[in-house]
Formats: sequence, C-alpha cells, structure tokens
Amino acid sequence: MKKLVLITCILSIGIFVLLSFFLKNIVSSSAFKDQIVLGNKNSTVEVLVFSDFHCGYCREFAIDIFPVVQDKYIRKGKIKYVFVPLNFVNEKTKEANALLCVNNYVPTVTNNFLKHLYFKNVSLDSCIEMMLISKADKSKIKQCSYNNLYKKTLQNNLKAARKMMKGNFSVPAVFVNNKRIEVNEKDIIHAIAGEL
Repeated sequence: MKKLVLITCILSIGIFVLLSFFLKNIVSSSAFKDQIVLGNKNSTVEVLVFSDFHCGYCREFAIDIFPVVQDKYIRKGKIKYVFVPLNFVNEKTKEANALLCVNNYVPTVTNNFLKHLYFKNVSLDSCIEMMLISKADKSKIKQCSYNNLYKKTLQNNLKAARKMMKGNFSVPAVFVNNKRIEVNEKDIIHAIAGEL
C-alpha cells in the first residue's frame, strides 16, 4: 500500500512539473493588449499572426494568404484571428502605432485601414486621409500615430513574440492554437481545419 501511495505521489509530481513547464511556454493572444481581433472572439480556434509593415514577406502574406483565411474562416465566424503588429525591421513605429490608434478610435474601419497599409503602397498620411471617417477622428489618429502612444504596447508585442517563437524569431509568423505553422496557404488552412 505504501508503495502505491509513493508511486502515485511521484507520478503526480512528475505530471505537475511537466505541465508547469509546458504551460509557462505558452503565450496566447491574452498576452497582447490592444491588438486587432477579427472573426469570432469566442471561437476555440485562435489564429495569432505576427507581422511588420516593413517586411516584404509580411506584405506577401497579407496579399496572398490573408484573403483566403478571411473568406473561409473569419467572415464566417469560425475562428478568432488576432493580428499582432511588430516594428523591428526598420524600427519605425508610425504604421503599427497608427493601426492600433485606428483600432482604438474607429474600430469599424480597422480592417480597411490595414488593407491600405499593406496593399496600396501609399504614405501613412494618405492612408488616414482615404478613410471614410470624420476630420476629428482623422486628427486624433494622426496625433496618436505620430506621438507613439502605443510604443510600450509595441515593445511588449516584440518581447512576447520573441518568447513565443523562442530561438526561431521571424515574421510573418502564424500560430494556430499556440502551434507554429509554416507560412503557406496549404499548411495554414490544414492547421485551421484540423482544429475545427
């Protein structure tokens, strides 16, 4: 009987240690405040995407893969899609700051603004001017963007992204329910479908 109790205790401690190690290395979207969330916020399938506006591969992802994910899963409310802007390529924060400002002040146009930043290849000021929002909102967004109001948020994004990616830090990076996925349409669609 004592051996059984001892074995049970040892197994319980081992399981606890393994779970503690595993759980401390998981970073979910809850680690990222003020981020862009599209789709079903209550979905059990979470797609977390790290991107930098000055990264050519990120732009390709936004143009080629994102629309497919958006049509198949986001618009249908099947997934929670969390876009986490980073700013390490050229260490310029204007665009990432502007996106977070838009999401804070006029969230209904966030997706459209994001498309303009990636697809239109125009200046930040032009992107803000193209938005169908009031002059007062445009003014707030410009002021917020150029004053780096989200600088701390962007620094925290980078820190959490580095932790999540461990030694393999690169963008774009896609995680489906905390599992890193190769950045190609086939693997991302397969990973999402496997979680649904």
